[in-house]
Amino acid sequence: LMQPAFHRQKLAAIAETMTGVAARTAQTWEQAAVSGQPIDIAESMAAFSLETAGRALFGIDLAGVSKTVARDVRTWFDHVGYLMNTPMAIPLWWPTKRNRAFKAAKAGLDRLVYEIIAERRKSSAEFHDLLALLMSAVDEDDGSGMTDVELHDEVITLLLAGHDTASAALSWTWYLLGRNPQIASYLQDELDA
Repeated sequence: LMQPAFHRQKLAAIAETMTGVAARTAQTWEQAAVSGQPIDIAESMAAFSLETAGRALFGIDLAGVSKTVARDVRTWFDHVGYLMNTPMAIPLWWPTKRNRAFKAAKAGLDRLVYEIIAERRKSSAEFHDLLALLMSAVDEDDGSGMTDVELHDEVITLLLAGHDTASAALSWTWYLLGRNPQIASYLQDELDA
C-alpha cells in the first residue's frame, strides 16, 4: 500500500525537501558559530528529522512543535525500553511518575496525529504525500478506506521510526565525523566533487 510513496520520483522530491531543511539547519549552525553559541546536535537533528518527516509524511512543517514532539518521542522510547528490560514492570494503569509521563507523551503524539488527519479530511486541497496515499487506499474486498484509528496507527509508526531513528543516526554521524577529521575530510571532498 505504501510502496508508491517510495517510488524514485517521490524519493527525489523528499531529497529536495531534505536539502532545503539541511540548508536552513546549516545556516542556523553558521549563525551560532559566528556568535560563539554551542549547538545541541541531538536537538538540532531531532528538529531536522521531524521537519523532514512532517513534510514527507504529511506535507506540513512540524518545526513549530519539534521540541514537544522530540520530548514526547524520547519519553515514549524510554518507556518502551523500560518495559523491554523490566520483566516485572509496574502496569501502565498504576500512576507512577514514569507511567504518567508516558501517558502524557502518548496523548500529545496522538493528539497531533489525529489533528493532522482531521485537518486533511476537511481540506479540499490535493496532496501528494504518504498520508494522502493512505487516505486514498481502499480495501479490495469491500471498497472501504482506512479509519482514523488505522491511519493514526500507520502514521504514528512512521513518525516515530522516521523521526527517532534518523535523528539518532545523524547525531552519531556528526559525533563520529568530529572524532575522525580524516574521514570528515574525505566526506567533504566527496561532497565537493
